[in-house]
Amino acid sequence: MTFDAAVFGHRLRHRRRERGLTLDELGAKVDRPSPYLSLVENGKREPKLSLIDALAQALDTTTADLLSPEPPNRRAALELAFDRIREDPRYRALQLPELKATARLPDEALEHVVALFGVATRRPSSDSVDSVRHAAASVSAWLREQDGYLAHIEQAAAGILGSSGHDGQGALTSRDLTTIVTQVGYRVLTVDDIPAHVRSIVDEDTGVIYVAQRNALRTRQARKAILQTLAGKVLGHSIPSNAFD
Repeated sequence: MTFDAAVFGHRLRHRRRERGLTLDELGAKVDRPSPYLSLVENGKREPKLSLIDALAQALDTTTADLLSPEPPNRRAALELAFDRIREDPRYRALQLPELKATARLPDEALEHVVALFGVATRRPSSDSVDSVRHAAASVSAWLREQDGYLAHIEQAAAGILGSSGHDGQGALTSRDLTTIVTQVGYRVLTVDDIPAHVRSIVDEDTGVIYVAQRNALRTRQARKAILQTLAGKVLGHSIPSNAFD
């Protein structure tokens, strides 16, 4: 187990306050000055194991408890996350006014900062966007070379339809669609929290296609979204790698 001085400091402070002890009082029990213990609680010093044992005994807890890698509470978890964000070069580059996780800063404020930074750093970089645009342009050019007709895709689709029992005439029933989705190795779940501009989301790890609930997406539109998703999966596996060169 890797020792995390910041987490340890939070756990030590939490246990000390639970026991109603000041830093001076705890320092007297373990024969250490309070300024040193303050540095330990703030993650600035790594105590020796002998001191950790002494602190555990003084706080009527165990060494394993103090060394647990889990923050002692939600507030501590937020402060730890915020401290890591403050050290992130991307956060520093913003050159924002100094903000510290003092006792006066509400939990809600910390939670907002942590969540917003997480969303902001998940956005694709300009290089990623350029790469996607380049790939899309390459695929479009490749499809034009094929005159928009991919015989093997049509054959694959005909085979899937045949296996589902559909004769190729008329619209697909919900049962036909379920059979097709299963044959391709997926299953469909309807959810009510998909963004309005999104028709479907594919989870490759679990093999699930998420579509909006019927009150947000009509049945015909939902079927279209599912079929387009499946077509995209088949097409994606059918494009040669040199199409992106």
